[in-house]
Amino acid sequence: MLLSSLTDLLALSCPAGSGGPAAISKVAAGGLVKKLTVEGGVAAKARALYGALFTTEAPAASDEANGTERPKSPGSPKSPKENGDSSPNSSPKLAPSIGAAKELLAQLAHDAPGQLAQLVALEWLLTVGCPNKAREAPLALKAIYDADLAEEDIILAWHARRDAAKMLGVPADGAAAVRKGVQQVVDWLQQAESDEVSEEESDEDDE
Repeated sequence: MLLSSLTDLLALSCPAGSGGPAAISKVAAGGLVKKLTVEGGVAAKARALYGALFTTEAPAASDEANGTERPKSPGSPKSPKENGDSSPNSSPKLAPSIGAAKELLAQLAHDAPGQLAQLVALEWLLTVGCPNKAREAPLALKAIYDADLAEEDIILAWHARRDAAKMLGVPADGAAAVRKGVQQVVDWLQQAESDEVSEEESDEDDE
């Protein structure tokens, strides 16, 4: 399924004025993600989902090719670009958006491959899909962890594998930049894991 089709499906589930990603939880139980068929496996499905949820709407490909944009209805609000605001702050932050959509995203997080797919999709989003959000990488990764979309061992394994998102077209320099951006979160997870192991060993010694 093409990204535009996925966006249309999400729009039907969350019509204008319903709250966007925050409203998706109302239809998540219906198995929205399971209805999607995307070539490329679970990673490609996650990429399409993240792209539809977290990238700003762009003109259709045919419009871009002609150098034109679709006409807007009278009285429609101007985009941030039209208002002269092209900063990353002009669109919703990733971390709260991920939290709001966690019930939908969780449909891809039942196993290790699905959790890894969340991470490579985020990596694609930060480097290819919406690179102006690259600074949000650490908070976005923390949001994925807090929402139980990826366990710490999956995150650590993803971080150690720099070519994890190569199949999604993420360049090597972009992958390195994302890992550098989330290093603080990874260090925190590693420290928490180390502390847990130390506590378990201490408990064993006391027995």
